[in-house]
Amino acid sequence: MRSICFLVVLVLAGLSAAGALAQPALLYLHVDRGARTVKTAVAAANIAAELAPILAARLELSPDIRDARITLRLYPAQPGAIGVAADVIAQYRYLPALDQWAYVSCNLEAILRLTSSRVGHARIELTNPTWIAKRCSAPDGLAAALGDYGRQALTAMINAQLGQTPWSRPLREVLDGREAKQTTARLLGIDRIPDNATVLLGGCQVGGTIAICAEVRVPK
Repeated sequence: MRSICFLVVLVLAGLSAAGALAQPALLYLHVDRGARTVKTAVAAANIAAELAPILAARLELSPDIRDARITLRLYPAQPGAIGVAADVIAQYRYLPALDQWAYVSCNLEAILRLTSSRVGHARIELTNPTWIAKRCSAPDGLAAALGDYGRQALTAMINAQLGQTPWSRPLREVLDGREAKQTTARLLGIDRIPDNATVLLGGCQVGGTIAICAEVRVPK
């Protein structure tokens, strides 16, 4: 999750500060040492490329799902969150006893958010409290065999596999990493981001590019 940690950890965790501006995903970076504030924007497509394999791996933990392929898009959502929409195609073992597989597809919806603006309490997570899989379907022959009940059961199985929050990590854990601390010292001249620092995360646009914007403020 290099780019996601990059955003949340002063937008540079997991990357060296010297090389950060050479990264095409980084659209904007502003450091104000006097105000102890970092503002940045990273291309949403870069974050999407890292979220997709997380979801695929979570699905493939099921013995009845394999070869999951995910096309994922990020977009501005409610304040403090980034909308996530995904199309999934995967092989589903609909008759385990006969080892019969067929490709199925699903539409997923979630948000990427911080659970708190305070570093000491915040987690960064991919979540949807009303479940992530919204509509699942199967090829014509299998769809006819499954019927409406079968399609609902397929959607429920995908939701059970993903859970309501398929990825979550404490922000404090990320910030205390070695590279995050090195970046903090380099950019802001302090050893550690305190628990009472604030972090803001949201969708934005930089030029014509959909982006994820982050701001870290460290109290003096």
